[in-house]
Amino acid sequence: MFEDYPFIVPCIIAWYTLIFLTIFKCLNGRVARYNRDHGGKGAVHPGLESIDARKDEFGTSRGGGAAVKRGVTVFDKAPKVEVNAFVNSTWAFPRSTHLLYCFCAPVTIPLRVLLLLPTLAVAVLCSNLAVMGLDNKSIVEGTAPPFAKWRIAFAYPVKICGRILLFCVGVAWISVKGKRASSKEAPLIIGNHRCFMDPIFIVSQTFASPVSAAENMKLPCFGALTKMFQPILVDRANKNSSHRVAEMIKERAEAAGTWPQTVLFPEGVTTNGKALTYFKLGAFAPSRPVQPVLFRYPNNLTDVSWVMGGPGVGELVLKCLCTPWISMSVEYMAPYQPSEEEKADTHLFARNVRQHMADALEVPVTDQSFDDVILMTKARQLHMPVEQAVVNLRDVRKVMDITTKDAKELLEQFAKSPHRSRDGHLNEEGFVELMGGQCEEKEHLKRLFQVIDTHGHGHVDFREYVLCVAVLNGGDNEGIDSALKLAFKSLDTGGKGALDEKELEQVLRMGFPKLSQADAGKYFVEADKNADGLVSLEEFTEFCHNHESELPKFRDALFGIHANAEAEPGKP
Repeated sequence: MFEDYPFIVPCIIAWYTLIFLTIFKCLNGRVARYNRDHGGKGAVHPGLESIDARKDEFGTSRGGGAAVKRGVTVFDKAPKVEVNAFVNSTWAFPRSTHLLYCFCAPVTIPLRVLLLLPTLAVAVLCSNLAVMGLDNKSIVEGTAPPFAKWRIAFAYPVKICGRILLFCVGVAWISVKGKRASSKEAPLIIGNHRCFMDPIFIVSQTFASPVSAAENMKLPCFGALTKMFQPILVDRANKNSSHRVAEMIKERAEAAGTWPQTVLFPEGVTTNGKALTYFKLGAFAPSRPVQPVLFRYPNNLTDVSWVMGGPGVGELVLKCLCTPWISMSVEYMAPYQPSEEEKADTHLFARNVRQHMADALEVPVTDQSFDDVILMTKARQLHMPVEQAVVNLRDVRKVMDITTKDAKELLEQFAKSPHRSRDGHLNEEGFVELMGGQCEEKEHLKRLFQVIDTHGHGHVDFREYVLCVAVLNGGDNEGIDSALKLAFKSLDTGGKGALDEKELEQVLRMGFPKLSQADAGKYFVEADKNADGLVSLEEFTEFCHNHESELPKFRDALFGIHANAEAEPGKP
């Protein structure tokens, strides 16, 4: 055959070489950009290494904060980022993986694309036939009635197309465990969200109505395909959208059997699967049984997570097309029946279901949320390592008031500092310079830097900077009130919303080590206005302001810097 067509072999070789070099150059450029943004060639991903293992780019010793004697500080009590759920573990990959992608690409990309295009065409055609004659606005707004059976019949070809689409992006094998519940047993399906493959599988295989972001309807093919499943769309730009969506979810859940099941990803954002992030409450407000579905991607070669701390959707799809094999595991858990207590408390219901799923996935839970993704987006625009922008903003708000807008402004100040290192840390000089506008005493700022540098590395990260500024911002009185509030919450170990006599004495001794037991008892009686044996936040703040002259000393104490040992006892 090749003798009759001598040009075939050179064409095949030329084609293979062209694709090989194109993919090599594309991915090599990606690696170069990654190394440039994350500390140079061979740099360990800052989001994956331990804090103690980080090298100090400023050349300072780990004992930078040793000169300050610390007590119980608000910074030690503030929540820390233990797991970053928004970092792709294979964003930077070794040369061996790079070459494997290049060798596979000339074969896998053409075959998969050739299969992908007609499959999409068939799926879009079926979707258009299913919604034929219906008002597009009513479908988008969710006001259309449940589809007739003849319209639902078009979903069966789409079910086959959905499986082929997954094959086209590299998913060669899907392991399914458990049994899907009926809509009467569990009107709501919830799942952990890893990437764009999750909704393709669950929607095409169950015919459930997805809850999706409104902007996703503008994606090519996605909008047309989603319409046939009567989605519930969330408009993040509209403040009233969440309330309307919650009402629609509740209405459909209460009409189980009439409407198809509703599928939600309560995290509201894709993660890397290393933790379950904060669950939004929409799926739990109806107080109806939910069926958890667990998605796993046991692939060492390619992390398919579509997260902010990772490749964009185009690069991720390219990697999937170049990957010879991707495995996917789907587990249908038994429907979760809420208790009477959980029906009365939506937050408790959501927390318990999240923990139930986390236990099955063998991962921790974290209160990271879409707010952290917003900060990561801002960090990327500022050419700062995106993983350094994750501060667990929801956790921070538990102890202080700070908006997402405030955090974005702080991030911009932090990122533009000339003293910021490449891996996203700020040294003492940079910290004092940034904070100089909020306090005239430079020595106080240096002491404060040593306090918030809890690991003694000689630098602070963005999270520590946010905690510090949130307490100090707003003038002296407001700053001290914030510090008092933060200390109160951190010392309220039982979470009862009040301090007992022992806890209040601990606060007083932070600023006045020589305070006698008798004087501590008298001050507790003074602070406990209603004589109920506990000091509330309001009583604690009023007590501190009644001793206005000593408030600066309290500020130092509440940041963990002990007052002068020669201070007169019993004079708060």
